[in-house]
Amino acid sequence: MEHHDIDPYTLPKDKQAIYINEPWLADKTLLELLLHPEPEEEEDNIRVYVPLDLNKEAILRRLDRLVDQYEEANEDNEMEFSIDVDRLVSQVEIYDQIWSIRHETLVPCTIKIL
Repeated sequence: MEHHDIDPYTLPKDKQAIYINEPWLADKTLLELLLHPEPEEEEDNIRVYVPLDLNKEAILRRLDRLVDQYEEANEDNEMEFSIDVDRLVSQVEIYDQIWSIRHETLVPCTIKIL
């Protein structure tokens, strides 16, 4: 049995962590179901949050993996390729949104009263 790195706290201790309720980013099988952001209602359900680092190098590494894995889209891999590309695009969108919020600078403006 493998011992996993489990953090017993329910919320991340890292103040830089961002909670994004899009579990399909980690579990592609959820794309086959009706999407709902709430945890599954199964009695034995344990919702696990898996950290996903989003930075330029990580995104480019994932893009390289897609290119290496699929080489090119064709009829045989069209669905899986599309799902993986959509996941990567979502990660880029999240990265972009968070980066712009964290690095937003207020541009001073001058108001001229006549």
